[in-house]
Amino acid sequence: MIWSKKKEFNKAIADFNRALSIQPRSYKANLQLGIAWQEKSDPDRALNHFDKALKLKPNSAEAYTHRGMVGGLKNDLDRAMADYNRALEIDPLFAMALTQRGIVWGKMGDLSQAVADYNKALAINSGEMPGAAIEIPPLASVGG
Repeated sequence: MIWSKKKEFNKAIADFNRALSIQPRSYKANLQLGIAWQEKSDPDRALNHFDKALKLKPNSAEAYTHRGMVGGLKNDLDRAMADYNRALEIDPLFAMALTQRGIVWGKMGDLSQAVADYNKALAINSGEMPGAAIEIPPLASVGG
């Protein structure tokens, strides 16, 4: 995970692949591989690893949220929304899923729902979500 934090995704991918060669059923290695491939703009490989992570840990709000992000990147907003909704069924206070779902609501044209999700996410994280803070002003001014 150190390589991922340093944005050295090729090294992270190599390390997580080594981890999977030792422990093939590692939820965390699959999740982190998905994130690394997502960061490298390879949505198909990312989805593959998020799907594997979800088979290993079907109630992972984090994995559903990341898979939803990839759906959004692929402009599959229905899939993204379904994944965010599932993540929030698992953990209704998962601010990352709320923020990402807010983005999808905005892309779908439902600005009031987008603002509601952003506000919930900000309330949970006390304003520590820069992505949500950037999105709220234009949506709030248009939506209400």
